[in-house]
Formats: sequence, structure tokens, C-alpha cells
Amino acid sequence: GLVIGAGGVLVELLTDSVTILLPATRDAVVDGVGKLRVSRLLGGFRGNPRGDREALIDAILSIATLALAERGRLVEVDVNPLMVLKEGRGVVAVDALVRICE
Repeated sequence: GLVIGAGGVLVELLTDSVTILLPATRDAVVDGVGKLRVSRLLGGFRGNPRGDREALIDAILSIATLALAERGRLVEVDVNPLMVLKEGRGVVAVDALVRICE
């Protein structure tokens, strides 16, 4: 499975994560993101700008595609944090680790 959740300090504070079974459909990722407590922040919580939910979903699907393509050799994938920018501006992986064994 693929675990998604709040990053940084929020991981420890909120214990906010969801596991998505692979292969993941777009609907499963949308549902998983919607179950996260922090998903409310993507909607423009308390007057803040809306986050780019579609770019987040696309990024998660890309990671799931990588995991399936390399399933026999993939040891670990960790993207943290994946910053969600304002709606229409995408996401940015600040740090990522992909370990594949030969």
C-alpha cells in the first residue's frame, strides 16, 4: 500500500494518515486525500487560498505508478514534504528518497 498523510510536525501532532491499496485508481486517491484531517486546508480553510488538490492527486498517482513499475526492486519511497501550492500552481517535492535494489 501507499501511505499518505500530513507531513512535518503535523504527522506527530495529528496522527493523520491513510493507506491506499495498489494499484491505485484516481477515485481511491481522491477518497484517501478526502479522509485526511488536513484535507480541509486544501479547501481554503479560514479564508486562506485553496490548495492545488488536483496536482496533489496527480503527484500521488505518479508515485503509485512508480511503485507498481518497480515493485520487484523498490525498497522505499519517501516524499516529505510535498508542498501543496495555491490552486493552479501545482505541488513541490522539497525532499524525496527513492531506493531501488538491483
